[in-house]
Amino acid sequence: GNKCVELENGGTTAKLVSRGAVTLIGLCAAGILAAYMVRSEMLSARTEQLKSIVDIGINVATNLQKDIAAGKVSKEAATAELVRRIEPMTYDNGNYLFVYNMDGTVVHLPGFKPGADRLNTLVNGVAVTREFRDGVAAKGWHILTYEFAKPNAQVLSRKLGYAAALPGWNMFIATGAYLDDLDEHLTPIIWALALAVLPVAAVAG
Repeated sequence: GNKCVELENGGTTAKLVSRGAVTLIGLCAAGILAAYMVRSEMLSARTEQLKSIVDIGINVATNLQKDIAAGKVSKEAATAELVRRIEPMTYDNGNYLFVYNMDGTVVHLPGFKPGADRLNTLVNGVAVTREFRDGVAAKGWHILTYEFAKPNAQVLSRKLGYAAALPGWNMFIATGAYLDDLDEHLTPIIWALALAVLPVAAVAG
């Protein structure tokens, strides 16, 4: 009789431990999933922001293209006007629009002369210009995450870039934004999720 009671007690304990473990694993998985979803949403919002900024440059180029087609200005004059209009379009503490020919030469890039060939220039091991160019050539736009040093900084930071074709120009326009602030905003959210899960996990334990 005692052996039966011991077996029953042992079986009950094993079931409780098993259920507790499943609960803890489920809570951890839910927390990780929630953090992942929040980060994905923040990244999606940043991508949409970059797309909207690039669209402004595309609209400028589209209007100038109409003048070229009407014979009002030359392609060279229109290109100079495009650069003049987008050059002051900075945002978020110095982020900017830049333009390349599809052969990888610079049309407008702060700090570089027009015509400079950067198609195969590596940025921390990544040929950023070529990646943008190839993506734009394949589907008309491209999103790229890479590492780039902030001005006057020695440490590389993650950067998200968005590029799109300029129809009729044989060029693409792009911009990029650092992702440090997303990580800074995500950290307190992760802590809040952890603090919400811990009491439940303690009870389950």
